Amino acid sequence: MSMIDWLVARTGRERGLLGVLFAILVPLGLILGVLLPLGERRAGAERALEEARMLNIWVAARAEEAAALGLVPVESAKEIAPIGISALEQGLKQAGLWPYVSRLEARSEGGIALDFQEVEFVDLITWLQTVAPRWGYGFEGFRFEPREVPAMVKVSIALSEVGVD
Repeated sequence: MSMIDWLVARTGRERGLLGVLFAILVPLGLILGVLLPLGERRAGAERALEEARMLNIWVAARAEEAAALGLVPVESAKEIAPIGISALEQGLKQAGLWPYVSRLEARSEGGIALDFQEVEFVDLITWLQTVAPRWGYGFEGFRFEPREVPAMVKVSIALSEVGVD
């Protein structure tokens, strides 16, 4: 039995109800199955775009601050000889971060490993902004993990020498 034969066998009221049901279900299915997921994906993409724009603005502002402070540009950092572990230790002591250092050692493959079990994020970043452009090392890897106390982080930094050719 075909669909048309089946519909012809229905009464006028049944066909009318089926028509109303069809007129409601098709648009509803289209809205719920296609349009809402597309809208959610678009909203997510717009949020990601806005976050990327805000990050770009933040990075540009940090670059302007670095230029205003006269920090060494990245290109010239390659010409600086590495300062060594003892100079890093002295810098950490001067910044008041030495008590928070859990590891500071030369790595077997070259470079330095620096770990903090728990340190205030702002203090660490402030120290890094002042010494990083002048120390002759590049960041090979780093990991920041939040701690229970707000603004405190566990940090692991791997540095490699960039001033030695």
